[in-house]
Amino acid sequence: SSARFSAKEAYKLIYRTYLKDGFFSLWRGNSATMVRVIPYAAIQFCAHEQYKELLGGYYGFQGKALPPVPRLVAGSMAGTTAAMLTYPLDMVRARMAVTPKEM
Repeated sequence: SSARFSAKEAYKLIYRTYLKDGFFSLWRGNSATMVRVIPYAAIQFCAHEQYKELLGGYYGFQGKALPPVPRLVAGSMAGTTAAMLTYPLDMVRARMAVTPKEM
């Protein structure tokens, strides 16, 4: 929408949603988000540690702290890995959030 944000309009939207679909409709899709966030964080954490170890061996920093650039690369690769593996859960979450309650 090209309309500017308005707190009053946001409140009206929340109120209309509450009246139309009920109180719990305000959290529709949240459980799917939790199902996605937990594995995403776990995969990202584990992958980051593995990538740091792999890059540390490659750059000769085995057992020592990595310099900033290899740490950045390890973090980027970990985020990419986690996003690729949890994308189907994110798609389900998005569909649940926008699908009418009856479906």
